[in-house]
Amino acid sequence: MCYFNKIIHYFSKFYSTGKIRRKLEKIVGKNSELPKHLYLEFHIKYELENSRLDDFVNRVLKNGGHTSSNMLKLSENPNLVFHFATTRTLENYRKLLYALSDFHRINTIRECVVFDDNPEIDTGWCGCECGLKQIESECDYKTNV
Repeated sequence: MCYFNKIIHYFSKFYSTGKIRRKLEKIVGKNSELPKHLYLEFHIKYELENSRLDDFVNRVLKNGGHTSSNMLKLSENPNLVFHFATTRTLENYRKLLYALSDFHRINTIRECVVFDDNPEIDTGWCGCECGLKQIESECDYKTNV
């Protein structure tokens, strides 16, 4: 069993009732060379007023993204929330930056997804238009753990 499968097996024993997805991502900097990958994800973090959340979500959806938040990371101001706008294409990333320019952007995280055994789980928010590529792997990730 490869190292990745051992990690998944360990965590699934304690934190999971069943396998949904195994996904391995690598954060890459703006000028970093990209490793072999299946697709990119751009996570743009914003801090916004609660009263503007609906407007934010609507703009993200209209520009090819989806939204999410981390419930463990809350703003110290109860009137503000942290929210992410996420997309898989550079074109939609640029559209989102423009469409959301009047919101307070914190940062952008760019990730290469180097392994994903169930990319269809995202069908609906991205349409899987990213054109998943096959990459060589030294482990058999399809093996049930």
